[in-house]
Amino acid sequence: NNFLENITLDLGARHGIEVGMPVVNDQGLIGRISAVYESSSLVLVITDPSSSFNAVLQSSRLNGVVNGQPGGRLLMDLIPQRQPFSVGEVVLTSSQSEKYPVGIPIGIVQEIRQRDIDVHQQAVLSPMVDFSSLETVAVVTNFDPIEVRPAVVEPADAPVIQPEDVEGGGSPQPEAP
Repeated sequence: NNFLENITLDLGARHGIEVGMPVVNDQGLIGRISAVYESSSLVLVITDPSSSFNAVLQSSRLNGVVNGQPGGRLLMDLIPQRQPFSVGEVVLTSSQSEKYPVGIPIGIVQEIRQRDIDVHQQAVLSPMVDFSSLETVAVVTNFDPIEVRPAVVEPADAPVIQPEDVEGGGSPQPEAP
């Protein structure tokens, strides 16, 4: 149905399925594994409002972020303003995406939303995948999603401070009587 935002697969942990693995079919991107059980798993589909990932417009090579929308639509946001692209242009997974391999078809631009007062423009997409007639899907098992964490960089000449160097630091000491 048009409100389907999760799909249950008959593959699970005993089949090597893990959380985060991308799910595709011959039409394009479906989503990614969001929960794994012994013999089944749950797929968060790209149209779910909690789904968000980097993408690129195939012809114009403009980057943006695709977000799931209620009603089975997709919205590509954060597209640079005053950069031309066209209705009918295909949107693909991006090399900037941590969640999906590069180059998987996502959707087709149906409408361009551009206002001069906005910093970015948007594209309303229709998914490449017909979610109403899904029968066979493939789980991409040889892709490792990257979990982005902020890097902590210490300057090369920064002193290393040990707990005993800090007043009151180190192991607790009994108070003197």
